[in-house]
Amino acid sequence: SGSRLADEHFLDAVGLQILYNKANEYYIKLDAARALHQYKYDDEHRMKIYLSGGVYF
Repeated sequence: SGSRLADEHFLDAVGLQILYNKANEYYIKLDAARALHQYKYDDEHRMKIYLSGGVYF
């Protein structure tokens, strides 16, 4: 049936940023987006999880 979910897991996007804020201060940030479900015949409607984290040093 066309309304069933394929239950395929895949990573949509990953990003890494290294930011220079002030003298001798850096911030590294990692972002990721992952789709939870993809419709078998219409991959436009997906639930996604977005994760983001960073560290100052």
